[in-house]
This record gives sequence, C-alpha cells and structure tokens, in this order.
Amino acid sequence: MNSRKHSGTFIIASDTAISYRDAGGEQTIEKPDIRTVKLSKNTHRLRNTLIGGAGVGAASVAGVWENSGFVGGKGTGASIGAGLGFLVGAGVGVRIPTHCTIYNAALH
Repeated sequence: MNSRKHSGTFIIASDTAISYRDAGGEQTIEKPDIRTVKLSKNTHRLRNTLIGGAGVGAASVAGVWENSGFVGGKGTGASIGAGLGFLVGAGVGVRIPTHCTIYNAALH
C-alpha cells in the first residue's frame, strides 16, 4: 500500500501473496501490501481504431459522394471521409481501456 507501481510477468497468486518476475528476478508481494492488480493487454488499439475509422469513413463518404461534383469525384470523397474517420477513430481509440483490474483491495 505504499503507492509504488510494480510491473512484471505474473507467476502465481496464493491466498497470502502474488509472485511476478521483473528485471531483478522473481518478486513476491504480500496480499495486505497490494492495493490493485491490473492486467495489461498488449494491443495496438489506437492504431487499429485509426485504420478502421479511416477505412469506414472513406467507404461511407465515397459511397454517397457524387461521381463528378464541383469539389471532385469519389476519390475526393474517400479522402475527406478517411480524414474524418481518422479523427473519430482517434477519439474512440483513446477511450478504450488497455487494462482490466483483476484485484482491488477496496472490494475485498
């Protein structure tokens, strides 16, 4: 409960302690000294959200864009849609959590 963050590869949990491996080797922390345990997900969520947002935006706007308007054809619509989708994707991507809490002392 000293508000220090410990990171490493999970090894084992018991009723009294949690063990993990970090750069210094195997470490064990007693359960009364643990506030929360979070499992980090190794994902590319922001990258995938941006790419997906740009793709959906490009397809959506190009689909409704006029074939030959005063601003340009479907390619122009796809470009504008990709830019808008990229921005929306960025907003969505930063709000998706990258971890889940698997233990919280306040709840036990």
